[in-house]
Amino acid sequence: MNDDDFKLDIEDEEVYNLKDFEPDGTDYQQNKLSNSLDLIYSLISEEIKTHEKNCIVGIYLKTQETIILKPKGNFFRDFGYSKTLNGNIYVFLNKLESLYLLQRGNLIIYLGNEKFNHYLDGYINNFNVNELYSLNLQHFYSFLCSSDLKKYQVFAYLKRLGYLIKEYDGLKNHPPPIFQIGVQDKSMYQDIFTKGFRDKHYFGYKEIFERLRVIPSAQNFESLQKNYESDFEIHFNVWKPRNNFSKKNLPVPDFMICMVDEFPKINDVYSLLNKVIKPEKKSDTKPKSNKVQTRNNLKKDKEKTERDKERERERERDFKLKNNGRNVILAKVDNGVNFISLSEMDFESVSLY
Repeated sequence: MNDDDFKLDIEDEEVYNLKDFEPDGTDYQQNKLSNSLDLIYSLISEEIKTHEKNCIVGIYLKTQETIILKPKGNFFRDFGYSKTLNGNIYVFLNKLESLYLLQRGNLIIYLGNEKFNHYLDGYINNFNVNELYSLNLQHFYSFLCSSDLKKYQVFAYLKRLGYLIKEYDGLKNHPPPIFQIGVQDKSMYQDIFTKGFRDKHYFGYKEIFERLRVIPSAQNFESLQKNYESDFEIHFNVWKPRNNFSKKNLPVPDFMICMVDEFPKINDVYSLLNKVIKPEKKSDTKPKSNKVQTRNNLKKDKEKTERDKERERERERDFKLKNNGRNVILAKVDNGVNFISLSEMDFESVSLY
């Protein structure tokens, strides 16, 4: 195999399109494809090597968890949970976290046996890890069922992007806040023609639109009034990269992800939204400003055109629509990982015109 076959000719100014890569039946194209496949297979078969200082030793237990005897590194900011056994603090990883570190080459996993269990129970003082059977990547993949494999694809994809991930544990750390739901008119029609247009003159579209509001709207958090049964569950809590992240005091997740094979029905959506963690609403408090800043802001407001003010109102309206309610992200594995965001929008409290 010649390395020149895989080099790009930068000076070549010829433009290619999709038709240039369709099979043409020539031996030249077939040889290029065969050489590319051989190169890919050789790269996959290469042994993953890592520095000894970055390598962690773990023991896979019957509980389908991996115990880390000496945790080190920055992986455990969001990975695993700590537990004390016989005065020693250990970190336990689930299968997804274990497979991710194993695939990265940062974790060596051994299969636990009865002697190692005696060591954890305190019956044996010393234990040699080299006596255990080492598990490779193929072994660990065999421990995953089809649903776990899809979860791992989403899990690994988000971790590579830098997100912090924990499996959804219900509303254990964040009890749902109580929201007061206002009373609204649920009537379908409002006597438009008898009380509206016949005895009143209108000089703007806003009043007309208000009179034409004949379809009832649902308020945000209205689904909390009813318990919806559904087979759909939230699988992951996801946070954006941050320095002050702590497993002991988990912040409110930035995203909550549900693995799906098909699009949920409306009752399933309500059930998912009822499981979403949403912080309590805070009163709008504007920061204090001095007189100089106030004068500068007034001057800038005078210089703004009507079009600029309209754009600001539209941005403020869109922000309220997107952030006043709850949202959940659906993840579907189909020729890659695809995400769909479902959000509830309060059209009752936000004016669109």
